[in-house]
Amino acid sequence: MAYIRKISFVNDKIFNKLDVTLINKVPNNNENYLSMIIGENGTGKSQFLRAMVDSVIDSCLFENSKLETIVNDGEKFSNIPKIICSATNINDKYRLDLGKKIFPKDNYRYLGMRSATNNAFVGKYKKIYFNAFVKIISEFNRLDAFVDALKVLDFPVEFSFEFSIGRTASKVITPDKLQKKYSLFLQGYNKSTLKLKEMGRMDERRITEFLTNESTLESTYNTTKSLFNSKGKFILHVDLLNEESCNNFMQKASLVNDLLLNKIITVREFYVDMVGNIGFSMLSSGQYQLLNTLITLSSEITNDSLIFIDEPEVSLHPKWQMIFISIIERLLKRYKNVHVIIATHSHLLVSSLPVDNSCVIISKKNNCGEIVFETLEANTSGWSSDFILYNVFGLATARNNALEDDLRLIATVISEWGIKKQDLGMYKVALGRLKKFNLPENDPLVGFIKNADVFLSENS
Repeated sequence: MAYIRKISFVNDKIFNKLDVTLINKVPNNNENYLSMIIGENGTGKSQFLRAMVDSVIDSCLFENSKLETIVNDGEKFSNIPKIICSATNINDKYRLDLGKKIFPKDNYRYLGMRSATNNAFVGKYKKIYFNAFVKIISEFNRLDAFVDALKVLDFPVEFSFEFSIGRTASKVITPDKLQKKYSLFLQGYNKSTLKLKEMGRMDERRITEFLTNESTLESTYNTTKSLFNSKGKFILHVDLLNEESCNNFMQKASLVNDLLLNKIITVREFYVDMVGNIGFSMLSSGQYQLLNTLITLSSEITNDSLIFIDEPEVSLHPKWQMIFISIIERLLKRYKNVHVIIATHSHLLVSSLPVDNSCVIISKKNNCGEIVFETLEANTSGWSSDFILYNVFGLATARNNALEDDLRLIATVISEWGIKKQDLGMYKVALGRLKKFNLPENDPLVGFIKNADVFLSENS
């Protein structure tokens, strides 16, 4: 099983000495679990995700963690888990890859926006999504869960990929040359290849080396000619609800893969079939982010996965924030022993957590400015947005029912001129929540809180 029940920092630069509980109830065998870390900016949520990823990798590779971090009280994972790191902002803290670490390459997947440490290249998604669709459509569990999630969002289930001949390959393989018989194509190819060899750049060398064998060249000619029209364009469409369409997609994808791998062709655009084809880059930021998360996660989830998701609420409408957890649950429905750990600012995500198999961890700074994590004992399912804003962030809206309840409790106790033993705990908790507010001195609540504090000290 791939759960992180607890993580302990011994001598960490950011978290110092700290124990954090991520599961407050051990899941039953084969069940999935959701842990949500919520807190203000600057309270270490993204760094905490990175630290957990590093610690899991370290604990799998070494008997004694070099990071001085202990996972699950030092208990080894029964199998090396698959680690999936998802993010929709360019400031995530994840590793792009594991460098020289001997952790199995297929067991780590970075699904964020960055292509280099400080860069994000949106264009990279086209090929990534094509490969993801191949994996999703090839496995029933992935396809079923992906379609289910799309339906919840009322997203389309038809997509298209447009391919073109690659920039370097187009110097030797052009649409007009493909219209000719192979013998004539070969004459033109041989002349053009000499120029490519003279250039000597990496892509040129790669293509000419791949096509050196004449049988490979003829096969490439036949495949490219069968796919592309006279204008050098090929569009591969798929309807995820149509079995014949999915089978056709997979057949054509098998032809496309070698051409993509060897830079003969490139994915020019990825279309979402809404009202007509819409280029993926033309979607709204919210549609883009959510569809990106669905596609990449759907293609990578396996049993016994550890999934880390950083700030999934970015650019999402409140309605989509409220159903995001439900979407994740649908993606997980055919998988076992998966632990999802989400870092967020969104109180709307918290309110939609399932009743069972979930917990909330609040990240905050104490009076000394140190980052601390507090695991909530109460179940947050069904909590109102106002209630979470008040209890977690210490924010009150104009008509916050939770705030009114605390004020009413304290006022009632004071008016009765004494604190009953059974009310003492509730009074302290309610007053503690009120004291979190940074109120201006002229706010009437300041005097009320001071008097309530004095009353407590005199009667406890």
